[in-house]
Amino acid sequence: MPGVRQDLRRRLQELAFTQAGYFSASQARAVGYSYQAQKYHVDHGNWLRIDRGLFRLPGWPSDHDDSYARWTVWSHGRAVISHESALSLHDLSDVSPARVDLTVPSDFGAVADGVCLHHAALSTDGCRGPRLLAGD
Repeated sequence: MPGVRQDLRRRLQELAFTQAGYFSASQARAVGYSYQAQKYHVDHGNWLRIDRGLFRLPGWPSDHDDSYARWTVWSHGRAVISHESALSLHDLSDVSPARVDLTVPSDFGAVADGVCLHHAALSTDGCRGPRLLAGD
């Protein structure tokens, strides 16, 4: 029978696998990792610190869409990949944007280098994550 540590690891890996290996400190906390345990795992190479409060499982294979997953997790699931980034993500353009375009709700206050934020009304009704409202 798996122990508590194995169960925590399994739950975190299941979450990270849906997010290209990324997960946030708050997601790790919700799974059951204290902040002290998070520091331990970073210090021992079990997790890679990507940014403040943002981690990735080591050895995760790189993909050209990694930055989209990273910034979606960074936004705590409140952002939608949009504009030129959405065109690139869905192979609808050969544009390679220098920054990732995210559309976020008007009350979203975080900022970061490498991302261009656009504010608009978003809805989460009946879908897994946010989406632009019709007509936006």
